[in-house]
Amino acid sequence: MQHNEHENNDEHSWEFSPGVHEVEICELPSAGNEGDQERRVLPRLLAWGLQDPQTTLRRWRWPLTALTCLALALLLFSSQALTAFWQLATGSTPLVALSSHGDLFYFPNLPTWGRFWLDGRPLSYTPTASGQLPLRLPRGAHRLTWQAEPFYPQSCTFSVPPGGKGQTCGIHAMQPAPGVSAGSAFQLSFSAPLSLQQLPPEQQKALISATQALLDTLQSKETVQPGEWYQSPLYGDSFQRATQPLSAQLRFLLSTNISTLANCLGVTWGEGCSIAGADCRLFCTLPWPATGNEWDVAAIMQPLWSYVGIRTATTFTARSHEDFVTFRVSWQQANWQVSFHEQSASIFENPGCITTVDTLLRYSSYPPLQEQQELSWSFFSGANRASGCVALGNVLGPAGISLSPFADALFLQRFGVLLAANRAAHRLLPALPQASLNEQSIAMAIMDNPAAAS
Repeated sequence: MQHNEHENNDEHSWEFSPGVHEVEICELPSAGNEGDQERRVLPRLLAWGLQDPQTTLRRWRWPLTALTCLALALLLFSSQALTAFWQLATGSTPLVALSSHGDLFYFPNLPTWGRFWLDGRPLSYTPTASGQLPLRLPRGAHRLTWQAEPFYPQSCTFSVPPGGKGQTCGIHAMQPAPGVSAGSAFQLSFSAPLSLQQLPPEQQKALISATQALLDTLQSKETVQPGEWYQSPLYGDSFQRATQPLSAQLRFLLSTNISTLANCLGVTWGEGCSIAGADCRLFCTLPWPATGNEWDVAAIMQPLWSYVGIRTATTFTARSHEDFVTFRVSWQQANWQVSFHEQSASIFENPGCITTVDTLLRYSSYPPLQEQQELSWSFFSGANRASGCVALGNVLGPAGISLSPFADALFLQRFGVLLAANRAAHRLLPALPQASLNEQSIAMAIMDNPAAAS
């Protein structure tokens, strides 16, 4: 490298031949000249950033990236905060835009301890209820599989969008979640509804046994006093007065024999003892949102009264109509666990009162009621289910106000017979037999100390 030196009395300067680097030697400001120093900071910072384009991009890339991420995070936070505030203020649900091209799906409502597989791959999100966001599936043919111990695996084929050949899955349109703007979504189902038939024979027997054991916890006894009404051994709604004391035992029997004609005549979800065409004597899956590892099912039971004469050797039985009853079923440590839902879930959680509901609903009209009047019911049963079920009815006017003289109409169903337990009840259904003073006191005791209320 060559250089030339020029000497001067006042200052020195160095000139280098052109090369890769250039060096500028400048005089630093004096420590006492702070104003000049501050005025030079900004130009130097600008000079640091405003170099050639490549240098500028390299130097500002990470600061700009950090600022962009911070801005997006603040925007997202403010958007969520405003949305939450709007929901709290208006009680509304924000609209979720999901464009539908025949690819939004819901899955069968099955025991929650099971798992779905799509084309051999497990699915982590499988919405089953319309209150959830549907799942978008890729176009083409697919195989859906569900596995849960101890059921047999279930599988079927379908295509996206629906309509391809060789589909074995059931597919029907359903309304998406309230906050989804998609025009349509589809619900998948297997060819056969889940029931006892999808279990190995030994597990069918085990589940039936566990369910009957739960119903047997409600088994109870009561004495029919002379002069009391009771259901006669003749099949149907016939009843008679007792002429001697009778020991009456009440038991709720699970009905699982599908070779006989179903006899559900009261509150039902479908024709006979079925839900969506499935015979619930083999257990039907309920379309209820699950709250844990459970299978919500509807089954069929039948109340059985067994009478024994206390003074004589008279014995006979009387059966009521078959009725729906609902259970929560779970599979834990290779065993079945069966329980009732909370009493507030439905009237079907109380086998002792469901027949009372059926009896009241068989009356197609109540003569005293006028237009725009309706009945509101509450039901109570005691720890001893054989004592009876109490129904409390109120006639509501157009404004929902209880109307007199039909307020607090009290009914008692005891030994399979529905009785009018006060004047308001007798005015509503004058054809019913009237409860005695003793039976009225029994009704009040049950309502004051209920073991189950719905």
